Amino acid sequence: MVKKSLCLSILALFIASQAEAAEIWSEPSKTEVWSQPTKTEIWTENWNTKTNTQPVDTKKSQEKQKQNLNVNDFIGKWKLWIPGGMTSYYYVNSGNYAGSKYNPGASNGTLTINKDGTYTFNKTKGKWRAAKPGEVYGAESAIILTNGPDKVDWAVKKAESKDGKIVLLWDSGGKYTDGSKIWIAGSEGTKTK
Repeated sequence: MVKKSLCLSILALFIASQAEAAEIWSEPSKTEVWSQPTKTEIWTENWNTKTNTQPVDTKKSQEKQKQNLNVNDFIGKWKLWIPGGMTSYYYVNSGNYAGSKYNPGASNGTLTINKDGTYTFNKTKGKWRAAKPGEVYGAESAIILTNGPDKVDWAVKKAESKDGKIVLLWDSGGKYTDGSKIWIAGSEGTKTK
């Protein structure tokens, strides 16, 4: 009987301690709803710049932009080349790599860019204009051949190499999420003498 009573006492103490621990553990805590939007402010402060409150004359601005563009980098006759590339092949059933094949490049004709704002791209003739800042991704300066072959605009920019080449890109008709055009490289050009 003493053993039974001692066991019950120990059990009661154990249950009491567990209940006390459970109370502490289960106390509700005040939390804020995580899904409420937080107020954010747009930071518009420009460091070390002065705001020009004068109205902008867009015609003068466009002329100045055209003057700032070093058109001598683009003026002249260019021999165009479509670079070659590798095509990888994969097994249909497994998706494992099966091999690759080199596809050689090919001539893409010629492009003549004239100082008077006109161009001839193979048999297509038209007018060119200076590209707007940021219009051709990755190009500090570029020109746009308006209504070129396939009735799309083509951009001409300097190649990343320092050998004086140009890259010719066509307007794919697609847009990035910011609304800017997606230009696809079509060929590169080397100036002829």
